[in-house]
Amino acid sequence: MNIKAFLFRNKSLLVEAQRRAKVKYQKEFVLSYINHDKSYIGSQSWNYKADLIRKSLSYTSKPLDILDFGCGTLRYFEALTDFNSFKGIDISESMIAYA
Repeated sequence: MNIKAFLFRNKSLLVEAQRRAKVKYQKEFVLSYINHDKSYIGSQSWNYKADLIRKSLSYTSKPLDILDFGCGTLRYFEALTDFNSFKGIDISESMIAYA
């Protein structure tokens, strides 16, 4: 099933997810998320996950076009190296605004 067919068949799920995101991801929540990122990025846990991302990308022979579903505030974007293009998608307009 291609992505267009999936989205069409699951439109009600997407509408509900967007409604929930608007409730949860208000400006105050997003700002607290970003503040958490400031202390999290560079931590041992972040470095471990960033290394996993880098290792996964190292198996490719050429730069990739990356599509990140649920990108949030681009917490792991700095871990990406040697890529051709990057697109981030998130259901929360507030997260994208601060990305």
